[in-house]
Formats: sequence, structure tokens, C-alpha cells
Amino acid sequence: MTNPKEKKLRNRVVFDNFTPQLQQTFKAIFDQVNERFSLKHLITPSTTRSVHPSAQAPWAAPAEPFVKINVDAAWRKSTCRAGAGIVIRNFEGRFLGAKSVDFQAENALIAEATALWEGCKFAKERGHNMVCFESDSLELIKSVRGSFC
Repeated sequence: MTNPKEKKLRNRVVFDNFTPQLQQTFKAIFDQVNERFSLKHLITPSTTRSVHPSAQAPWAAPAEPFVKINVDAAWRKSTCRAGAGIVIRNFEGRFLGAKSVDFQAENALIAEATALWEGCKFAKERGHNMVCFESDSLELIKSVRGSFC
């Protein structure tokens, strides 16, 4: 915990049995990502173009000079173990890097959110700050965009 807002929220959770709203939690995560990692842009699908069309949902490249970070998670309910896969490609579809991460998660949505967080950290490690993210988790996407019901 480095800032007063984080400390205040932590104290409310620990001492007042406060449960933060999921949407607020995602917003706080992305505010921290932008602040700490200087990720300049998140773009929407309307600014992407198709590179390799297929019968299934095709991967769409980001607009130049962005890179796209695809994230996905798998979660096992019985053990609360999870894993994430992260792939970075440039606007030409060229592979720039990948990694996998193992971790604990309370549920599938937390696993997907952790995958996204790990993708943010990986982008920073690789020196990318013009990024867009892609996930197959509709619940995560809605939460990040602020339309979680």
C-alpha cells in the first residue's frame, strides 16, 4: 500500500467489514495501472483490423503503433488454482512475446482480472505503453468498461 486512498480502503475492508463493489475495484485497478505503468491508451475493437480471418472469431490487429495483449485465464473451482496466458503482437500481427502465470483465485472472474493485471505488468516489463487488451471474458470486459450489472 503506497497511497492514502489504498490504506483507507484497506482499513474499511479489514475493520468495518466493507465489501467494495466489483466495478469500483476494477476502476481502481486500472487507475493504478495507468498511474504506475504509464499505459497511454486502451483502444476499442472499432480501431482494429483483421489480419488472419478464420471460421471462428478472427484475431484483429490493433491500429499502428499499438500492440495488442491477449489474455486468458483458466480456473479450477476445487482447488482455487488458476493460470493465465498472455500474448503480445504488434499492428502487423507479429509475435512480440508471451508468458504464463500460475496463481490462486477465488473465482473465474478474479482469475480473468488477474490475467489482465498480469498482462498490464508484462506490457510494462516489455516497454509497451501504447496498448490494447483483448479477453474472451465478457463479464470482465463489461466490468472494465463500467457496465457490470
